[in-house]
Amino acid sequence: MTAELALLNKTNIVLAADSAVTIGLHRKVFNTANKLFPLSNYEPIGIMIYNNAEWMDIPLEIIIKSYTKQLGEKSFKYLEDYKIDFIDYLKNNFKQFINDEQIETIITNRLYSILGTITEYLEEEFNEIINESPENVNIPEIKEKTLFNIVDELSKYKED
Repeated sequence: MTAELALLNKTNIVLAADSAVTIGLHRKVFNTANKLFPLSNYEPIGIMIYNNAEWMDIPLEIIIKSYTKQLGEKSFKYLEDYKIDFIDYLKNNFKQFINDEQIETIITNRLYSILGTITEYLEEEFNEIINESPENVNIPEIKEKTLFNIVDELSKYKED
């Protein structure tokens, strides 16, 4: 869990954050992380990170520092412009941080995670149906009902 604080008045802003951070798919937590970074070395603008300290298995600290270096003395009038420029930087420089083999590994890991979740859900559904009426167990019917339930559940997430 992350705790971050931003205090503003008419002329200043103060940013603060705890030092707990989550790394990797197995959600390992470290209590020595930096979550506040300058986005520019020339303008008073910073960025706070929370939740996972990585994006596509790349430490956000590396990405932010690389962006800051690339930004140089360039500045923007509006905060929104920094956001747009940072996202464009991610899109245009993604390959600088990760190669095709790493991308394949990330996608494979994500798919296995999703399949694991679906498998757990199926097992829960099967057990629930079997426990409700064990004497009338019709496996093909149970499979069909369960698969339809999964499709319905997954389609709810797609709509969000």
